[in-house]
Amino acid sequence: MKKVLFLFVVLCSFAASAQKVEIIEKKYYINGEQIPAFQLKQKMKQTDAVAYENFKTYTNRTSWGGFLLGFGCAMLVADAVKSLVSDESYPSAFSAVGAASLVASYPFLKGRKKKLNKAIDAYNNAVEKQTNQAAQSNFEVGVVSNSRGVGLQINF
Repeated sequence: MKKVLFLFVVLCSFAASAQKVEIIEKKYYINGEQIPAFQLKQKMKQTDAVAYENFKTYTNRTSWGGFLLGFGCAMLVADAVKSLVSDESYPSAFSAVGAASLVASYPFLKGRKKKLNKAIDAYNNAVEKQTNQAAQSNFEVGVVSNSRGVGLQINF
């Protein structure tokens, strides 16, 4: 019985250690299965608060940086098309706003990869720590006999 329980604990520890997140071609994988960012965010929220905050910061930086980059490009192109169609001078206020938006997107997009790596590392460390704690637990199995009969006693 002890051997069976020991094998069960070892197999559970392998299953828990296999929950590490890998990033392959900007996609998230757990156990070789692709998961969406929302599901990864929920797993991080349940497992480690630091990983969750870093991942949330990463997604916010990506969203805002992409918005500012797209808005800036759209403003520059719109101003160029407007000056081609009408008789207005080319560098107008739209071009200035577009250029400012492009410059403002740089700080958002620059540090996001570092936040993603911190989030993945923190999550993987938390999963590994939980696995180690589960493996270090003392499981004791014994047979107990008293006036009522014989039974199996399992201590965690």
